Amino acid sequence: MSNLLEGLVLKEQKYQEDSKIAYILTNDGLKSYLVKGAYKVNAKNASYSIPLTKISFDFSSKNNFNVLKQGKVLNNYSKIKANYELLLGALEVLDYTYDFANHVSDYDLFYQFVIFTLDKLEETGNLYYIAIFKLKLLYLLGIGPVLNRCVLCGSKENLIGFSLNKAGLICKECNDYSLIKLDDFMKTIIVMYYTKLEDLNEEMFDLKYLDKINKLLDQYYEIHLTYKSKANKVIKKIK
Repeated sequence: MSNLLEGLVLKEQKYQEDSKIAYILTNDGLKSYLVKGAYKVNAKNASYSIPLTKISFDFSSKNNFNVLKQGKVLNNYSKIKANYELLLGALEVLDYTYDFANHVSDYDLFYQFVIFTLDKLEETGNLYYIAIFKLKLLYLLGIGPVLNRCVLCGSKENLIGFSLNKAGLICKECNDYSLIKLDDFMKTIIVMYYTKLEDLNEEMFDLKYLDKINKLLDQYYEIHLTYKSKANKVIKKIK
């Protein structure tokens, strides 16, 4: 196989009797591909059209369909799939990725970011990488929180807390709102937000804050993007 694309299978949808539509993210964005006969017994293309699988592939275009011709599994994220908690987290990442893939301006950066997150989750088993993904995705969407100055006046002095509704830190002089105190919890979020991906280390973060951080991020997405992850709803019901 030559001139192959690399991609991540995010979602599948049954098509006709034994075929499927696979939604695959590449560095060129999110596109759908017809996978013929994927549900047949011993179908060769079944293994590389399963969600949460990184693949190389090529395709042809026919009758308004991108038809997946052949492929190869590069990473099936077996450790994630074998761990229930990690799998739930990874499915949440896929959910956010699918829903926001067409709302970012740099497809290549976004693809690399998603792969980095899943690779780190596979490698370390640290659920913080899911929270980091949701937090840094806000920046790529152009709606990231202001965490280095007062969101109202721009001052970097006397910062006392975070306003969820105002999407940023608030200084003492502007304190007319219900704030989340600028304590170790908020400082952890600030470190997560500004630390470069290559400099992240799972030992930097205290797991005791993880649930609280995820709750804050879920509220942020709901307030500023009117978005609720479908996978997150399922996770909350299970927990």
